[in-house]
Amino acid sequence: MDMRRIIYVLIIIFVFILVISISLEPIIIFLAKQSIRKVFIDTKVTISDCNIKPLHLLTLSDIEIKKDSIYSFKLKAISIQYSLSSIIKRNILKASLSGAKIMVNLPQNNILELTKHFNLKTNKSMFLVNALELSNFSLILDSKDLSLQANISSEINLVHQLVNYLDFKIYSLESRGFQLKDAYLKVNQSLLPGLLYIDQVKYNKLKIEKIESSARLENKSLCLNSLSAEFLGGKIQGKVSLKTEKNREHFISLKFMNIDLNTLVNDFNLNEKVQISGRLGGAVTLKGIGLQINVLDGDFTTAEPGGTLTIKDTGFLEKIARNSNQPLDILVESFKDYHYNNGVMRLSLEGDNLILVIDLEGETGKRNLNIIVHNFKLRREK
Repeated sequence: MDMRRIIYVLIIIFVFILVISISLEPIIIFLAKQSIRKVFIDTKVTISDCNIKPLHLLTLSDIEIKKDSIYSFKLKAISIQYSLSSIIKRNILKASLSGAKIMVNLPQNNILELTKHFNLKTNKSMFLVNALELSNFSLILDSKDLSLQANISSEINLVHQLVNYLDFKIYSLESRGFQLKDAYLKVNQSLLPGLLYIDQVKYNKLKIEKIESSARLENKSLCLNSLSAEFLGGKIQGKVSLKTEKNREHFISLKFMNIDLNTLVNDFNLNEKVQISGRLGGAVTLKGIGLQINVLDGDFTTAEPGGTLTIKDTGFLEKIARNSNQPLDILVESFKDYHYNNGVMRLSLEGDNLILVIDLEGETGKRNLNIIVHNFKLRREK
């Protein structure tokens, strides 16, 4: 008899929860739409379905957020995992977004103009998300300064700022003269190595191709310990360590082999200033944060049998003449079809200035060049 009463009570509780769940679904959809519109200004929002398991899971299905022809966000599902204690603390244990397709169309404006269409002010009443999972997240962006087609799957611990796994594909990226084609990174927080592969990175005419390396997430660092690439008719080998947390510190150590100096001149569009042949090898170390370089050291030597050098830039030679108190016509002649057998090049960073010291030696004597690039920055000024 007691068992029957227990079963009866459980059935009543189950029916009660079921009724509450069904009645809550339209309310939750309404509240979700209202919350979305607070962030995505003046948008059309549709949510096809809602499924709730009151004690731990809420799922919204077939969501679309659209604003005219500017952007369209489509998601197959958003799942929110929680517990009673996490709700009390205003925490969401995990938010999962699957089957998302984001399209942005701003052909006449810079990509940062997109922020004007969002309300990005922090709302103190909002819940904090402990973990975020993205599954098959597609991005198609078209703006004046950025074009991007990519796909990403990832899981991120937002509390500890830790990437648990990352599967990232960039089919194409173009921005301010920079191009990236067919890039793939798959890595996770395990002892098994992942993979990085990039078919081509291009900045103006300068190209790096066939970039590949094993990859590993070590806590908050992405480590590439067997990096190789094709560069300026030669090869690059090395290792890279990038912090994935907020300050984005990086350490890069690269070895260059059999680099073609003539290709270097062509790719940097220096043909009107200098003509040079020969090959060189060496090593470079860089340390910095983001696009800011704090330490840069490099040493290079030329390979036998050397090469030839002609400096065509008379303005550059005039500066050397003034600094060395030598006649300009003698300098012009000394740097015309000069054949060198041995060459040493040193690269360094002093403050904001990039220093390149070149020492050459040949049958007709030695040649020394000091080149300073003032206010050296990787980031272009707007």
